[in-house]
Amino acid sequence: MALIVAADDDPDLLMLVRMRLVALGHEVLEAHDGAEALELCRTRRPDLAVLDITMPNLTGLEVLRTIRATPEMHTMPVILLTALASDDAVAEGIRAGASAYMTKPFRLLDLGNRVAELVGD
Repeated sequence: MALIVAADDDPDLLMLVRMRLVALGHEVLEAHDGAEALELCRTRRPDLAVLDITMPNLTGLEVLRTIRATPEMHTMPVILLTALASDDAVAEGIRAGASAYMTKPFRLLDLGNRVAELVGD
């Protein structure tokens, strides 16, 4: 299926995301901070990235903006998966180029559905 970079500084949440996406047949590369996520996106060219916003080194928004500014990656779908649920935070994520914005807590079923919408079943 799809190659997906999943990035979150919460190892338990990252494990849940990975387990759900692997169960759906995807290959998942894990990153524990924004810098690691960006490096994986640059070197592995995934089909999709799932990024937390609040991470060390680089935020998910910084990673997203870099992806959108890089010709080789600018069309990559990116889901922001974050606890930041204010209208301003959502608007900033969409303005930065997020393909989807999901707030924590979230349902694993909803994440799977959103991934399927962006990369196909």
